[in-house]
Amino acid sequence: GAALIVDKEVRSWSRAIATGMTVEIKPSEIESPEGQVTAVMSILKRDPAIAGAAPLTPEEIAALLEPWLGQSDLADDLPLPQLIDVTLDPDVTVDMAALAEEIASVPGATLDTHHRWRQELRATAETIRLVAFGALALIGFTTIAMVVFAARAGLAANRHVVDVLHLMGAQDRFIARHVRRHFLALGLQGGLLGTGLALATFYGLRLTGNSAATYFVDLPDLGVVQALYLLTIPLFVAIIAVATAHFTVMRELRKQA
Repeated sequence: GAALIVDKEVRSWSRAIATGMTVEIKPSEIESPEGQVTAVMSILKRDPAIAGAAPLTPEEIAALLEPWLGQSDLADDLPLPQLIDVTLDPDVTVDMAALAEEIASVPGATLDTHHRWRQELRATAETIRLVAFGALALIGFTTIAMVVFAARAGLAANRHVVDVLHLMGAQDRFIARHVRRHFLALGLQGGLLGTGLALATFYGLRLTGNSAATYFVDLPDLGVVQALYLLTIPLFVAIIAVATAHFTVMRELRKQA
């Protein structure tokens, strides 16, 4: 469940940072702030690759500085640049160089594509995703090891039964088929129990108040699609258990022969 949440959040981050840019407009002696904003907005509206553009209000700009300056009126005394939040159309290719050059023709205006920050954030997000799915793979390998141990222990404890079945003419596949049924039931039971507890955990986190006030940071939520993926876990656990038990039993029976 955590791996699915991380994957969902990484995809969301990637989409958000891939379609966002900022135009920074510094105060100029040549043109008024209103004229600068009007000129830049005119350029952005003409570009078909721009899905939306909106100048930030002084309150929004002050909020961006709040982590560094705190909640004070200090921002009112600073010559802060005007910022325009730009959203790109993901279906239209944008000529960044031409757009940046055209925006630079407005006195004091520069285009910030967030390229470096975007690369660092994407690399961090991909690392988080790999760690999450690496943990999931480790759990899968642990499950396989547990099934191998259980199958070997079961055969060792019932060695006399296996010998009697062989004397009666039973083939190895007949014995393996009964072991598979046993581990199929165990895999489905364990998978359903674990999935039920996982869904209950995520639902419980939501009920307790999924906010920074409760957990210091906002916890990402398990979406509907991710919940549906989670419901397939019992099937995959059962398949892993059955396949592992089959190969383990067949190998052990060949050794005993």
